[in-house]
Amino acid sequence: MKPKVVLIGPIGDYGGRDVEAQLITKALEKDFEVQLLSTGVISSASFALSESTITSFLSIQKLQFKKSWLLRCTAYLSFLIHKRKQPPYMYVKNKLSLGWYDFRKSAHAFIYKEIDTADVVLFIGQLTSTFLEEVITYCDTVNIPLLVRTTGTIVLHPTYDIGYLSKVTRYIHHSASNAARMPSALQTSYVLIDQAATTEAMLLEIPVLHTTVKKYGFIGRLSKEKGLLELLNMIDLAPDETLHIAGDGPLQEDVQSAIAGYDAITYLGQLSRADLKAFYENVDCVIISSFEESGPLVGLEAMAAGKLIISTDVGAMKDRLEAIDPCFWFDIQQPETFKKQKKMISALQADEVRRISVSLRQRYTSKYTKHLISERYRHIVSEVVS
Repeated sequence: MKPKVVLIGPIGDYGGRDVEAQLITKALEKDFEVQLLSTGVISSASFALSESTITSFLSIQKLQFKKSWLLRCTAYLSFLIHKRKQPPYMYVKNKLSLGWYDFRKSAHAFIYKEIDTADVVLFIGQLTSTFLEEVITYCDTVNIPLLVRTTGTIVLHPTYDIGYLSKVTRYIHHSASNAARMPSALQTSYVLIDQAATTEAMLLEIPVLHTTVKKYGFIGRLSKEKGLLELLNMIDLAPDETLHIAGDGPLQEDVQSAIAGYDAITYLGQLSRADLKAFYENVDCVIISSFEESGPLVGLEAMAAGKLIISTDVGAMKDRLEAIDPCFWFDIQQPETFKKQKKMISALQADEVRRISVSLRQRYTSKYTKHLISERYRHIVSEVVS
């Protein structure tokens, strides 16, 4: 019988954490029985379940829905009121049920029951994620090994109880810079495992660059932390240069308003996975203007595609590009730093662009492929199970 890994966390339908869960699930499913337990809002359409033999999942909401007939009644009523936008179990928390049902106590019972079946638990989330403390404490009580895959930028609050955080068997971080944000007492028991591009195969098919840089690209969520509006205020395109923007989010209208009237700037909207290859084929340089990140995934996509990168010093980017010379770093709060880096890239000759493009792809294939990242997950889980 295969050892059982219970994957717990606020895993949803599509986002960075769900992409992470999908990679981990696929990495482990051959050697382990994997059970996904979401503490968030998730449906059968979750990206975490895609391209995997694991097609079922557990969620706190779904379990609560099945457990109580009265909860089902209130959920169905809310489901009908909301005109069936989501599966009925997603409506267990409503004005009627919140008045009488103890959701937190119920959630604890379901989480503990699932942990009892595990040989190892892997929690995916932030240190502030709901139920992390309970998962750590219970795993310690029943002596089940616990791995915690941190997501997002680690921000430790002074009131954090280092005592319970120290009971984690091993932390898994994206980068050394994020690991360094942990208290010194928690910096001894961790491993570094980065992400991999979800569309790796098609990105590696794109020919490396062999021309000067004329086409710039931004792809990501249109939200404040991504720094796109600040980027648009500082970017100065030459007559033969273009900028292509892809993604959606709360700042979409602001972005569209900011680029109105600029023929050289194109907004592409949200792209499907199938459209990503065309996006990367059509740009020479990817701009990462984020204020904060844990990855970002777009950095690895650009590396796999062999595209030059101008980036702020965020997340894992310093680790990823440490072997690339030159690197093009800028400070999103200092426009002159971006203009300097863009000027340097614009001045590169085709042979130098090609050299950097090849270096970026080789860096990806030597350290960040799905196979290599999956092997690291298999190794760490096997280690703690044994």
